[in-house]
Amino acid sequence: MLPARIDTHAHVLPPAWREECSRQGYSVPVWTAEDHIRLMDELNISRSILSITAPGTHITPGDDAHARKITREANEYVASVVQAHPSRFGFFASLPLPDADGSLEEIEYVSQNLHPVGFCLVANNHGIYLGDSKFDRVFDKLNAISAKVFIHPTNCRVSHTNGEFHKHGESELIPRLPGAVLEYFFETARAVTNLLLSGTVTRCPNTTFIIPHCGSVLPSILERVTGFSTQCLGLQGIPTSDAVIDLFHKQFYFDLAGYVLPDQLPAMLRLTSADKLLYGSDLPFPPVSVVRTLAESLDEYLKENVEEKVIAQIYNGNAANLFGEQAQASRSV
Repeated sequence: MLPARIDTHAHVLPPAWREECSRQGYSVPVWTAEDHIRLMDELNISRSILSITAPGTHITPGDDAHARKITREANEYVASVVQAHPSRFGFFASLPLPDADGSLEEIEYVSQNLHPVGFCLVANNHGIYLGDSKFDRVFDKLNAISAKVFIHPTNCRVSHTNGEFHKHGESELIPRLPGAVLEYFFETARAVTNLLLSGTVTRCPNTTFIIPHCGSVLPSILERVTGFSTQCLGLQGIPTSDAVIDLFHKQFYFDLAGYVLPDQLPAMLRLTSADKLLYGSDLPFPPVSVVRTLAESLDEYLKENVEEKVIAQIYNGNAANLFGEQAQASRSV
């Protein structure tokens, strides 16, 4: 029997958003709260924090008005799901980036009316990465409300010589490999690196960042990014690797969705501590059998390497502490 867990990396597919994605050529399955709860019960997940996945809610480049409409409809739909199942769900609200003005309006609206536990931002927004100065006002607003910001990867926005793999400026860099296989890890790393090197993280000390997939490739590249930037390029104002690790301890959490063993989790624990780890399933996209196998492997690893109280922290205590009362209900489900 798998232990009860709070799932901080779970996806919701609102009908209007799903229809828009389908019109734009994205393949998106049907989602219902009842089906998701059934999967949660099968996997002993007591509560899920829902978010919209890639490509986010600003789907058509340049059409800010439509993105604002889709974003508002999606956020209101997810809030209604949470209201109908308050003991099982919380949610991260979406923002229509790269539309900064629309995002500021949406932050204000959802904070006052829909009460999400935080916000989900995709790594790049039509080619503009988190940490770009165009988004400074948005991050300043998020910092002012002490927001929790969940970063989710999306496909890289580049041109491709093969038109079959090129839609709206978005491409699979290696056509035989969907973005989730490889490129998502590097997109996450690009976004987090830009947030760090731009000074956004240090400028926003009240903001908590939640990074998926056990930090992606960050453990492997941290020394190179900081060292090369300063020692080889002579860039000023770049944090040292020790300073970044300090920020990881102060402002970052890392979820354990996906294939984090045998290599990623031990590497990530050299940069952070177990009280900054969160469980994640990535439901409903992986098959239930895969989610179960990964959960069993994680459970086995944790039992062999950490104390029982630390396991409880990772599975639910850290999320409960991070989200406060909005996650506490799950502990008695």
